[in-house]
Amino acid sequence: DRAYLTEEMPMAVIWGADDMVLPAKQGREILEFAPNAQLTIFPRAGHFPMKNYPQEFGRLLEDFIESSEPAKYHRARWRALLKAGAKQRPLRVVSEMTMAPAAAVSDA
Repeated sequence: DRAYLTEEMPMAVIWGADDMVLPAKQGREILEFAPNAQLTIFPRAGHFPMKNYPQEFGRLLEDFIESSEPAKYHRARWRALLKAGAKQRPLRVVSEMTMAPAAAVSDA
């Protein structure tokens, strides 16, 4: 896996704690391969957390965009990363949302 190439790229990983398509555990595992990613897990939300938390989701994206520097492409740096391979790093969760959904959304 070459996800380690994202080390110098800003990345927001947003997940629903009750996601039945891709379990939240996988969101946490992403941090193993992309250690600088910011992970947010919304409680009582499934595969589309923006449906349950539209305002919070929008604010989260706005804050991420405003606080992140765009990645810069350097051919020599990419080549060096590819040659060096991945490094193992500890996992970290940036935040887990605790507020109630803005509006209940039916899956019907």
